[in-house]
Amino acid sequence: MNQLLLSPVITDRLIQAFGWTLLHSLWQGLLVAMIAAVFLMAAKKSTATVRYNLVLVTFILFILSTITTLVWEWHASAPSHVSTHIPGIQAQAATLLTSYDFSGIQQLTYKCTVYFSDNAPVLVFIWFVFFVFHSVKLLKGLLYLQQARNRYLYSPPTIWESRIISLCQKLKLSKQVSLFESGYVKVPMVIGHLKPLVLIPAGLLAGLPAEQIEAVLLHELAHIRRHDYLVNVMQAIMETVYFFNPGLLWISTLLRDERENCCDDIALAQTRNKKEFVQALINFKEHALYNTYPVVAFPGRNNQLLQRVARILGHQHPSFAPAEKISFAAGVLIIGMVLASTVIGQTPLSAVSDQTHPTVALSPQPAQPAPPNLLIIKSTDHSPSKLIKLTRKRNSSKKLHNNNEQIIPNENLQAGIFYRDRANKDREQALADRQQMLIDRQRAQTDQQQMLIDHQQALKDQAQAIRQLESAKHDFIQSEKDQQQALKDQQQALKDQAQAKIDQQQALKDQAQAKIDQQQFNKDLTIYTSAKNIKP
Repeated sequence: MNQLLLSPVITDRLIQAFGWTLLHSLWQGLLVAMIAAVFLMAAKKSTATVRYNLVLVTFILFILSTITTLVWEWHASAPSHVSTHIPGIQAQAATLLTSYDFSGIQQLTYKCTVYFSDNAPVLVFIWFVFFVFHSVKLLKGLLYLQQARNRYLYSPPTIWESRIISLCQKLKLSKQVSLFESGYVKVPMVIGHLKPLVLIPAGLLAGLPAEQIEAVLLHELAHIRRHDYLVNVMQAIMETVYFFNPGLLWISTLLRDERENCCDDIALAQTRNKKEFVQALINFKEHALYNTYPVVAFPGRNNQLLQRVARILGHQHPSFAPAEKISFAAGVLIIGMVLASTVIGQTPLSAVSDQTHPTVALSPQPAQPAPPNLLIIKSTDHSPSKLIKLTRKRNSSKKLHNNNEQIIPNENLQAGIFYRDRANKDREQALADRQQMLIDRQRAQTDQQQMLIDHQQALKDQAQAIRQLESAKHDFIQSEKDQQQALKDQQQALKDQAQAKIDQQQALKDQAQAKIDQQQFNKDLTIYTSAKNIKP
């Protein structure tokens, strides 16, 4: 059994199937990314949960398509299997749809197919080298998470232990969630699925307001309730395998963005305090490990922070950037070219060479001289409908010849009328195609102008969001200054109150001393008066 699995035939089949799967994943990822873009444009005013589910469906669709492609290519590479490039329904469709000379495209497609099949081991080896590099990064991330679960963990204050339990009950979270302060991590994060662990950087619970800490914990608990850790691990694996696929990487980025938006909405629904939540986003910056390690962290990516703040303050999802719109248009063009080349490439080269021959002889037996009454037609028009009509006419001529019947004298005239009508139709079709081309060009110019307008609007929105962010930060700094000034005023008031008490006591002492002095003065006055009244 082991020898069978390691046989050269099986190994070659596996390499061929996997190589073609990697190649097909490029256009499949592009197609799925276009579907995701259409879904998000249609659901622009929907909730973040709906948008997340739509993107997740497209992500799973890509996984299923790659698995199906691998199974299909495995069976297609079997020695007894007929090649999928043999003409079939696609070839008939290509023959019936067009009469142009596609021999060059077919030959190029055939050469590319042969080249990839011959060099599939080399290409798979190159992929494997980069795959090992990305796998090492993934393993380093898993090792980091394992170390974060076991190193420098400290129990939080008792009030937060009870608070995390009440927050789990508020979110109807049945799992037992552990909360620890960590000296190993820099941002709040969730680790694990069966036994989830929420890690808070050491000193954070005592260094920030309770409202912001509660928003952080609600956001992390929302990740646990939504099982985002498993989806994130699946994303990390797919990004490691298809690291070269721009469509998949873009979908994965959308999935992370919408996931953070969903958790933001859950946290805001509980706290109902946008200012504190936005300030928590500002305080927690993303670090470089988030893009590598399969962990769900609170701040999100650096370039995502502004979008999240703008969405929270403006209640609207960010529109696609101009680069994404250009990529979408390029994707439509590439998919169209791939489909066209696939249909054309399925047509056998012999059929194309027959169609491109300048003379079409409708004789039933080319090796024998044609009967005198048999019509031989020379033309450069090789459309399938005309060939069918001429073939029927040839069969009719053969039947008349075999029955010693005469061909209609005006048959050549009818053929000339037919070709003239056909030329008129082709001329009208050419004019229609030219008009359509002009219309498409105008539409392209309009789309380009609209793209520029959208780009300018996006820049304005970004500038507005930045101003709002700076204003929120300024308000926060001003509130901190006011709070510090209030503390100073309170301390000064306490000092003044203490000084007033001291002055009051001193006044009482002075009053008592004044009474004593008054009494002494009265005594002295009495003595003086008595002494003055005594006669010598």
